[in-house]
Amino acid sequence: MRRRPPSSAEGGVPIQLLSETLQNVDTSEEEEQPVYHKTPTQAMSDKEILAILAHELGHAKMHDVEQNMWVQAVTSFATWATLGWMVQSPVLALALGVLQPIGHVACFAFDYIVGPTLDHGIKLMTDGITRQKEYVADAYAARVSESYATGLQTSLAKLTVNSNQDPDEPWYYEMLHADHPTFANRYYGIEEVKQELYAGKPKVRFDRLQDSLDRLKAQQSK
Repeated sequence: MRRRPPSSAEGGVPIQLLSETLQNVDTSEEEEQPVYHKTPTQAMSDKEILAILAHELGHAKMHDVEQNMWVQAVTSFATWATLGWMVQSPVLALALGVLQPIGHVACFAFDYIVGPTLDHGIKLMTDGITRQKEYVADAYAARVSESYATGLQTSLAKLTVNSNQDPDEPWYYEMLHADHPTFANRYYGIEEVKQELYAGKPKVRFDRLQDSLDRLKAQQSK
């Protein structure tokens, strides 16, 4: 008989049970499965929340928001420039079977032929950039301390279970559809940082903020 997952007040789910749950995400297709999943939602611990915040600070440190604004500006310009060229191009008009450029014919061709192809190509590029930024932000958080690195790994595991995601999608599916790396790839990326920085070293204290949170909890429980 499987033991009941502990509640968030009892410290959350053990890593062993999380690993077992992740392995059971893909259930058998022999019987119909409900749309929702039955796995209890797991709350984040304080260490995991701080690790997630460190990851988000990594995005700020690397100026990812500003870079995304520039990427959006460039891709928008490319999209509208393509549409503008199609509306006034006599060569394209002849290719479409008309003697001179006609606006609504060019717009129709853009909406149903050129536009979707261009958007998909842009999405492949921007998703690839975004995935690389996620790895960089993960490494930024993992380099703060070993506790942050481990907390980020366990928080990603909980997010995967809570959202019922596939923890290890095929590489081609990730490349074509995902703007974030899979849990397995991010876990191994963080593990590489841990092996590089913390292998053979004593455990690092989480930091003074964690001590402050513990003291605050102790005061609230009195």
